[in-house]
Amino acid sequence: MRDDHAFFQALFGNPIDDPLVYDSYRIDEEINRKIFQKMGVMVDIVTYDCYVEFAA
Repeated sequence: MRDDHAFFQALFGNPIDDPLVYDSYRIDEEINRKIFQKMGVMVDIVTYDCYVEFAA
């Protein structure tokens, strides 16, 4: 699977202060659903505090 920088950038609202999306972003229900639709990965955000980082 190839990482999709534009997807993650848009997912977190095109952060001006973090254009490369290197910070950690908390996964909420909406983000979890969007990542699942794009990549087929669903995480357990009920049991765990989950975050995502984009690494080029």
